[in-house]
Amino acid sequence: MGLYLPDDVYDENIPVFVRQETSSALLNMLNSKKKDEAIHKYSHVFPFGMLDNCYDLDKKSRREGQIINYIYDFKNKYGNVPQSCPPDNELKDSWNKLSVSLQWSNLYSAYSISPKLRSIGITDGYVKLDNDQITLLAEVEHNRWNMEKLLLGFRKPTAEEEELIYGSKEMGDIFKKKRFVHPDIRPYDELKESSKAYDRCITAGIPLVVNNNT
Repeated sequence: MGLYLPDDVYDENIPVFVRQETSSALLNMLNSKKKDEAIHKYSHVFPFGMLDNCYDLDKKSRREGQIINYIYDFKNKYGNVPQSCPPDNELKDSWNKLSVSLQWSNLYSAYSISPKLRSIGITDGYVKLDNDQITLLAEVEHNRWNMEKLLLGFRKPTAEEEELIYGSKEMGDIFKKKRFVHPDIRPYDELKESSKAYDRCITAGIPLVVNNNT
């Protein structure tokens, strides 16, 4: 509701408080700027009344999200896919360090696993993916990620912004974290190979998520 008000409400920076019982991840992402920054139109929309530990989030789904977070961290640190899961306490420690928004980003990815597997004919049993399946589902994962970011208010950069983003890590972080501009919002076949590697890594890690959480 708070995302579909007349433009004048956003343009005039009128504070809007939205009561909702479910996740506040979307609005948290959109209003995460400092009060003196009027870069994003939703920066004055504030959620309240949510249950951080919502009752419809079962233990299995949470653990799947934790494993995806671990796969992403492992990729950042070692450059490849982990072959096994760490103890639960390590998964939980890393999870608890994430913002609520990032936790839900991992959960959204986890929720997409079953439809992805069904789309290639896998409905139960021990999951093992071949290279062709990983390549196909990596593109599906990127399309899902594109939609997630667009729904959160991100946009693709202009040509000039893209030069700034790729020219400096500091500027890249500013655009991604403060201006909601991400250079990877584009078709999968237009991604840099380094960005494709993350989609492939998350996809190649699906067996680790599923087979360790049954």
